[in-house]
Amino acid sequence: MNRPPLYIDFVFSRKYSRSENLYRERQSYPVKTTWAEVLKDWTNNDDILRPIRREWRKYTDLGGYPMFYVTKDNGVLCPDCANKNLKLTLGDDPQWQIADADINYEDHSLYCDNCSGMIEAAYGEPEDSEEVG
Repeated sequence: MNRPPLYIDFVFSRKYSRSENLYRERQSYPVKTTWAEVLKDWTNNDDILRPIRREWRKYTDLGGYPMFYVTKDNGVLCPDCANKNLKLTLGDDPQWQIADADINYEDHSLYCDNCSGMIEAAYGEPEDSEEVG
């Protein structure tokens, strides 16, 4: 099955030629896109662009659902660990290379393999281990 390309956000500041203000822009591109391609895409006339960073999304654009990332060896990473280890996630090591992104709708037992933190679920509350009775 062919999966759609994996996207990463490019964050940069932009100063329009007719304005004195700086604006922060964020745009998603396929993972293999370079900064040069992004800047070429966005450069217009005398606008000034300054790259800030690339980052994996924490939430979806539509609905604000919490995301997590799956590595090539089927490990799970929270967005914070994916961003803290950005170079590793974009490299060739199967323990770190991100192969897919997904939304955690209801799994309250989904934990990051790096920091062991629980990955936020979009719906429901975690069930307590003790019953009130």
